[in-house]
Amino acid sequence: MKRMLIQNGTVYDGLGGQPYQADLLVQDDRIPQIAPGITEPADQVIDATGKVVTPGFVDIHRHHDAKPLNDPHFGEVELAQGITTAVAGNCGISMTPRPESDEAAKEYYSFEEAVMGPIGLDGPHTYRDYLAALHKADLPLNVAAMIGTGTVKICVKGFADTPYTQQELDDARALIEDAMAAGAPVCRWASCTCRSATPPPMNLPTFWSRWAGTTGSSPPTSAVRVTAWCRACAR
Repeated sequence: MKRMLIQNGTVYDGLGGQPYQADLLVQDDRIPQIAPGITEPADQVIDATGKVVTPGFVDIHRHHDAKPLNDPHFGEVELAQGITTAVAGNCGISMTPRPESDEAAKEYYSFEEAVMGPIGLDGPHTYRDYLAALHKADLPLNVAAMIGTGTVKICVKGFADTPYTQQELDDARALIEDAMAAGAPVCRWASCTCRSATPPPMNLPTFWSRWAGTTGSSPPTSAVRVTAWCRACAR
């Protein structure tokens, strides 16, 4: 077990109280003790005099979807800002699902890469594939990801500005349900119509109730997202 002792820092613990002077003992990935004057032995001692010690920041709106898989410098900027958890799949845009044909995927990526950077055709096709790829990557921070309804829309009907057919609606629902079964939250926001003025009539109360046990008129955002983020964190 690796033990690290951070001494003499000003602690902001995230609980809303006033900052205070204390030491922190870190053991592996846990903090077993926060108190003044800790004398426990440690493998590494850091003097944080004059510095602030806080929990890692969670960046809930980032478009790094492809970066953990193809950028060896992923995490350097985030960690320099104190970010230890980042959430992708925002604005209705996610890396998966992708269209099955490479030609359709190229058109899709030409739209997405302006936000996410280069993706390539050899990446994951489904949300489950994406999670599996994240688990295999050497991640420098925690990564969670939503599935974007804009991406789902492009996957099932391209950029066509037409109403959903019943088959397209069934296909979209199947993609979303499969991702949610794997733990995905769903992002339905600004870009989710993706050039279409006719979003899908998906009977959201019934759809969401399958996963959260509710029949409310809006998605159970906190329950679904918090649970899914925990499942989706690849490290």
